[in-house]
Amino acid sequence: MKIFKNQSLINYNTFKVSATAKEIILLEKPDDYNELFNVRDFNKIQYLILGEGSNILFTEDYPGTLIKIQLSSILKVKDGGRYPVSLEMTFVPPHPFAFNMPENHSIKGVSITDVYVKVVKFFNKFVTATPAIALLALRCKSPVLPAFCTRNEDGTYTINIEPPLALKRTDDLSADLKTNTQIMMDAIEKAVREYPEQWFWVHRRWRKYYPHLYTEEIVRRRRSRDRKQKRAKSGRS
Repeated sequence: MKIFKNQSLINYNTFKVSATAKEIILLEKPDDYNELFNVRDFNKIQYLILGEGSNILFTEDYPGTLIKIQLSSILKVKDGGRYPVSLEMTFVPPHPFAFNMPENHSIKGVSITDVYVKVVKFFNKFVTATPAIALLALRCKSPVLPAFCTRNEDGTYTINIEPPLALKRTDDLSADLKTNTQIMMDAIEKAVREYPEQWFWVHRRWRKYYPHLYTEEIVRRRRSRDRKQKRAKSGRS
């Protein structure tokens, strides 16, 4: 475990924002988790847990302790190929992440893969989306409940869990995957329309069908086209 005071966050977020944290604690090996509770009382300090630093935007210096996880072996991964990857995460007790968890301090879930995609509409625009949740729901005959986290004016958050979606189940799996994926995208769109100021998509969501929105994508495609043309010319000479 390493501890830094008044450290820049530029190397700990994908946007490379040069904000500063009052303190940064790096967890690099399993024993660091036990040692962490000997040096800090998490009931008395302000802290933020940081993974890879994506999907977070620092708009000012952080006045508390930032806990940076650099231990990838915390995850046990079962390769699911083109379908959802099964994950099991185990925490070392006592652990700040382990509130309201089973006695074995573990969480089981799925990580979504974007290898297998369906084309759907999002805000009346064509986009690609993973049908993994739809596939899981159909295979397991399980309900899908949309859940969204919204910020309140006082700085707190509200988690809104909506009723199960009315999914379609027929004998055509491919059609069901597309239909149900569209139903899920519609649920996301509905939430975004309700809180548009809170929606922020850091990925290039529209790249496939609207590359002109991304200058770097236009340059990348032009270079790729030029390389193909050069290889074709060299093959004919």
